Amino acid sequence: MSRLHFPVLVSLLSGVVGMPALASAGSVCVAKADTPVVSAAVVGEGTPIGFVGPRQCFGVLERLEGRTRVLLKGGGFRGEVEIADDHLLYELAEDVPMRLRAKDEPFGLALAGTGVMIEKSSADGVVVRTVDGRVQARFLVEDGVMLPAESWPTMEPDEVHPGGKWPEAEHALPPSSVTLTGKSGARAIVGPPLFALSEVLIDPAIGALRYTVTDADQEDAETVRIVGPTFWVMGTVEDIDWRRLSIKGSKDDENAPDEDGDGLRDGWDGWDEHKGYAVSAPVAPHPREVASKEAPLAFEAKGDRFAVLIPGARVRVVQTDGPWLQVEHVWAGGTVTGWLDKKRLIKEGKEQTTPQVALPKATVVTVGEPVLAWVNKGPEQATDKDGEPKVDKEGEPVVDPNETHIEEPDYATVWLRRMLRERIDRLRYFYGRELAGNPTATGAMTLSITIDEEGVFTTELVDVTLQDDDLKELVGEMLAEYEPEERKIKKSRRDTKDYSLSLKVTVTFAPLK
Repeated sequence: MSRLHFPVLVSLLSGVVGMPALASAGSVCVAKADTPVVSAAVVGEGTPIGFVGPRQCFGVLERLEGRTRVLLKGGGFRGEVEIADDHLLYELAEDVPMRLRAKDEPFGLALAGTGVMIEKSSADGVVVRTVDGRVQARFLVEDGVMLPAESWPTMEPDEVHPGGKWPEAEHALPPSSVTLTGKSGARAIVGPPLFALSEVLIDPAIGALRYTVTDADQEDAETVRIVGPTFWVMGTVEDIDWRRLSIKGSKDDENAPDEDGDGLRDGWDGWDEHKGYAVSAPVAPHPREVASKEAPLAFEAKGDRFAVLIPGARVRVVQTDGPWLQVEHVWAGGTVTGWLDKKRLIKEGKEQTTPQVALPKATVVTVGEPVLAWVNKGPEQATDKDGEPKVDKEGEPVVDPNETHIEEPDYATVWLRRMLRERIDRLRYFYGRELAGNPTATGAMTLSITIDEEGVFTTELVDVTLQDDDLKELVGEMLAEYEPEERKIKKSRRDTKDYSLSLKVTVTFAPLK
């Protein structure tokens, strides 16, 4: 989503406070779930003939008072319908400081071009909410500072840094859902992590949301700031997973070990990659099928036609009236109902086999446990001058501890898994892009780190079976933005051992099966 500054338009609609004009929009997009649609054949207010879902965009046929007439094409349905303007998607025409009342101090900022939907009218304008992604922020928009969106907003990965003065945050969002609140009410709603491919690909934060604790002095609740590419918002939370900076590890507390000495409890090194996972299967197609000719839909048996179902469309019979059937047609974007002549349907039992419903793809990314080993363990058994293995008087192998590592490596590795898992939303996003182009894309890559005796880190990717340049770059460069645990070595002057360590962790990418 480019950061665009549109010219401010004055609302031409008088029915709703702050409602922007649609005069410049050649197409509009639906922002709200279960948006009712009314047939254009009805004069004045009419009963909805069905519902459509968000992210669908339609060409504008006519602009009316508080509603827009569009040509709706979806699944096997085609017809002219009207949609209330407050169910449409809008884009901010300028940067908007976030507040819920005009006289309040701002608690965030949304950039021009951010997509929003209208929640309610107020005396100062309208309260809107951002769309898509895990975080939906609520704030007041005054009259004339937003425009109808002609297409659903998208964003490129290289647009994640809006400017040098943009605030920064340290940690990835925990998997728990939570509401950010303030004196004037709920400021933002944080949902569960995104897994479904369809959700990940349109995430306006492209997996880059972070948060930081800004006030850790309160006992029961704390103020956090969530930062994304198009907006940041600050509010109070009461979920313990959001209080990470204030939870200090204690040597006396067995439940809160601090293995790497960074002041954070290591029992919480991220979270289960599948926690919060929720991808719903689509509704199975209805059993009956429209025959080889278009089937006109009417408001009632023998009534006036208002739309058509095209051949092959699937329907469910709701009720009958002689040779007339009231049917329901469902597709991915919505549902409509109407009456049709039963002759327009293929004879029951003669329909094509109902296609199987496949579970939507999910971007499942799993981080394995780090594996630590000596780069050069040295000889397992000491040898004599002839190169033969030495044995003691009891015939047991002789090992020289100054040449051979007989002990396990002593180095905390919890930071490495934490580092990867805290960036798992970003990994899901880039894997989702690969999965969208190649539905069978699966594989793994191992981040291999060598730490020499001086503590110098050398990294490379090995055993890469998923060839995606963005993912390889992301995994390979994670250490550049993370300060790993320092390595300390104690050794005697007689040592001839190589003290270099090998640290490996594997990240696996696989769609849900």
